[in-house]
Amino acid sequence: MELEEIRKDLEESKKLTKNGIRWTILLGLVGVLVSLLLGYLAGYFPVKQELEELNQDYLDLQKEMEILDKANLLREGGDYQGALELADQVLDKDPRNNIAWNARGNALFLMKDYEKALLSYEKAIEFSEGWNKGVAWHHKGLCLFYLGEYNLSVTAYDESLKINPSFENSWLNKGGALKRLELYEEALEAYDRVLQLNPNYAMAWYHRGITLTNLGDSAKAKDSLCQACRLDSNYCGTTFCN
Repeated sequence: MELEEIRKDLEESKKLTKNGIRWTILLGLVGVLVSLLLGYLAGYFPVKQELEELNQDYLDLQKEMEILDKANLLREGGDYQGALELADQVLDKDPRNNIAWNARGNALFLMKDYEKALLSYEKAIEFSEGWNKGVAWHHKGLCLFYLGEYNLSVTAYDESLKINPSFENSWLNKGGALKRLELYEEALEAYDRVLQLNPNYAMAWYHRGITLTNLGDSAKAKDSLCQACRLDSNYCGTTFCN
């Protein structure tokens, strides 16, 4: 993967993770409010104090999200150290914050400190549920790929896909790891799954074409490479397409 592809991958994962945590916060608040209402109806009256505590918890979470949004902006601007420091700031107060562990891992990953990034993503997995856990497994797969652990990388992507079977980047990167293992038929299946989810994904068409080349099917390889070129001129290269 080129650096720009990694940035796109992390950006997509960031969007998915932020959406997940906001839904988690909202659903958690609804659940607590329902519990308080039931308690009130059952004759349990000290609701005001608990509502104040709930409001403070919500404000704390909002503040953490603002800090992590700033960390993401710094990361996108290339200030990986600044993003790392902000993630650590959140983790000092909330060591179970899976979004902060993911943000920390993303900064370390782009600093090419893959071993430390891997540890952060493992913490994100530990403290995540649902979609966010799948994203953390996906990021773990990226680290393992860059550490040369291709079999373990495939396993991590499989864990991600058990949770998020429609996460196209996990299929894409699983294909990349399988290709490194020279398991070209399986890699082709992974790229085909990406294209079932998103037929206009130029990167998937490109890697599908390379895989077909490795399989010796030059005609189909050219078709895929040309489709990548039609969708994104960055993939045109030296491929001649009518």
